[in-house]
Amino acid sequence: MRREVSGIILIVLALLFCPTGMAQGPLPDASWDACRKAPTRACILDEAILLALSVEPSLRRPTQLGKLAELEAAIGNVPAALGIAQSIPPDQPSRVTALSSIGGAQARLGQTNEAKETFDQAHQIALALKDQLDSAEVLQTIAEAEAKAGLTTEAASTLQESLKLTETLDIRASSCAVYPLPEIRLGILLKTLAEQQAKAGNVSDALQAARLIKYHLPSRARAIAQAKMGLAEDAAATFDAALQFVPTVRQDGPLWSADVTRSLALSTIAEAQSEAGFKMHAAPTFERAVQAASKIYDARYRIQGLAKLGRAQYKSGRSKDASGTFEKARKLAWAPENAGGPAHGLVEVLEAEVDGGLAETGFQLNESVLIEAGEAIRLIADKSRRILPAGRLAHVYEKAGRLQDAVDIFAEALGPFDRTNFQDIGLQLLVVVLRGVPGRPQGSRLISELAPQVVEVVQSVKNDLRRAQALIFIAEALQN
Repeated sequence: MRREVSGIILIVLALLFCPTGMAQGPLPDASWDACRKAPTRACILDEAILLALSVEPSLRRPTQLGKLAELEAAIGNVPAALGIAQSIPPDQPSRVTALSSIGGAQARLGQTNEAKETFDQAHQIALALKDQLDSAEVLQTIAEAEAKAGLTTEAASTLQESLKLTETLDIRASSCAVYPLPEIRLGILLKTLAEQQAKAGNVSDALQAARLIKYHLPSRARAIAQAKMGLAEDAAATFDAALQFVPTVRQDGPLWSADVTRSLALSTIAEAQSEAGFKMHAAPTFERAVQAASKIYDARYRIQGLAKLGRAQYKSGRSKDASGTFEKARKLAWAPENAGGPAHGLVEVLEAEVDGGLAETGFQLNESVLIEAGEAIRLIADKSRRILPAGRLAHVYEKAGRLQDAVDIFAEALGPFDRTNFQDIGLQLLVVVLRGVPGRPQGSRLISELAPQVVEVVQSVKNDLRRAQALIFIAEALQN
């Protein structure tokens, strides 16, 4: 059986620390052909581990090894997960996240004492990291894993440590297109801390975390937990502070221009106000959001702004307004001024509709628009560039409960490729589809249904580390 390779993996991990013992490529395994025809998470993981460990160390390898350790822990293979985690240098955040997953796996297996020891080890490494933002992020990860493991006291303490670290951070808005941006990372972290603190009943700490968000306006706006806990005045003050900050955004950032940032922030704040029960306050904010979206100069991003606004309107019970907003975005997708082409624009609107809950109500997605989006994707001359919009459209179908349509549209996009003709751009876009985007769960049934075809395409990648990365995401999608 393919799982027997795990013993070989542990040997390779041991050889990793021997200067003359490192392998020059994945170990021979006749069963890999069988795995490609009927992929399972276990056999795909084995191949990814062998590939990742067979190449020279690089900046990317610790992160990939960390993800591999997490996946091994998820299927209960603690010894292999520990072996991989120990191969990650102790100055890497990925070692902490790997150990957190392992601690959670040990707790699920009833190994409570071992889990506590693993969490303690992760905690010590987290505090020793040089980058304070890295430390704060991985401490939050540990706290989340501890909470799931039933270690509520330890989780609360670790969460508090993470919050205290963020209070001392002084991160300025960056003008460099380095991803992920530190200020974005901090904003998302603080939003997560606010949600976790509120869930634990620590409303004052949740409010403190929300008020620390300076640059990531959508995260700041979404931190409304204090309103649901009955602190209406504090919630109103938080929303007012966020609204006052919006007009001050004048400088373009590396991800969005100032007009896009203002539009997205206003839509998010309006939706959050409505959800918190401040519907009278939300009305003028929605009016401002409509004006802001219409003023976005670049048509590609105006579509994004309109889609976000329509989603917020629909979720806030403004169905008629949402329909009009979505229609504007659809027309703009086909306009000559939209340099991004109609495919991405139409999919952007469909994603906003399905994320807003249209597929979960009696109001169905517009069938003609779905067909229109598919035709627009087929108009893209470079077949490699069809993969991303096709993957996004497939996820729309999947979320709407139409798995076969999802499989068909993505299989069509992968059809022209095999192990001989897959280009780098195609791989990059495929990895985006496999990895998913923030806010969407990983482990898509779409990839599970098409696993043999996806694996076959990935086989064309000559770089072992990049092929390992793609296999990791495939393994994560598989449940068997």
